[in-house]
Amino acid sequence: MIRILVVGDRSPGSEEVQVLSELLDQKGYASLFSDQLDGQSSRVNGEFPDLILALSGYESTLAAVKDNAYLQATPVIALVDGLDSLESLLEQGAYDVVERPINPIQLENRIRNCTKSRDLAAQYEDAKKQMRDMTMFDSLTNLLNRRYFLSQALRELARTLRFGHSYSMIIVEPDNFKQINEEKGAEAGDAVLKHLAIICSDMARQIDMVGRLSGSEFVICCAETGADGANVVASRILEKVEKSVIPTPEGAVEYSVSVGVSELGPLEMDISPLLQRADNALVGAKRRGGDQVGLELLEED
Repeated sequence: MIRILVVGDRSPGSEEVQVLSELLDQKGYASLFSDQLDGQSSRVNGEFPDLILALSGYESTLAAVKDNAYLQATPVIALVDGLDSLESLLEQGAYDVVERPINPIQLENRIRNCTKSRDLAAQYEDAKKQMRDMTMFDSLTNLLNRRYFLSQALRELARTLRFGHSYSMIIVEPDNFKQINEEKGAEAGDAVLKHLAIICSDMARQIDMVGRLSGSEFVICCAETGADGANVVASRILEKVEKSVIPTPEGAVEYSVSVGVSELGPLEMDISPLLQRADNALVGAKRRGGDQVGLELLEED
């Protein structure tokens, strides 16, 4: 239901107010009449309005809408005695201006156009947000996707090099993931990935970044942290996974993970070698039977 707030100092018993009240009721709009726009009177049925009709005090109403963060996107239609102020009101932020006396059909059309435009604007903003999310987040796990994670990791690397902080990477992957997919099905495999994504996010620190690096690999960028600190995070992930059982349509799934850890070398200025060492450490952990943390550091000359 569309919520309309009618603002102005017209007498509640006036013919105009009665016409407006009957029109809004007939069309099924939720309406509220108020002398002025303030914190309490700006709500219709407890919610902020979808549209404001200004009967008088146009300048103060438009200014109040601009100053209210919750109402700034709310369109205002001004009902005026003449169109002399049309340009001025539009410049001040009015969405539309309707001349008195009220023509019910005309006003209804203006209200429909106004709310339709607002709906389209909201849909456009939703679409932009979805596009933004698609460029930033992995659709299955809601973690940062590979491209966005790497871009943010490079920004963090620049800050690390500037201030001389430590910087580490963790790569996590389920053991025998292919076997889980083959025996339990792709749905169970997805359930494992979602479960592991949550664990990685929960076990990481607030300043860490977590992303999906590839099909079954997850990556954690540990800012201001050396290998010892990253190893603590890795061990917490390992321990949490060991205690987990995931229900799936094909039955309960228990799994383990292998984790690779590495730290940025003293003279390194790129994350590629760091990620490669973390991946090497992960492969080494798997070769040793999995369910463990591997560590590979830059060899010093």
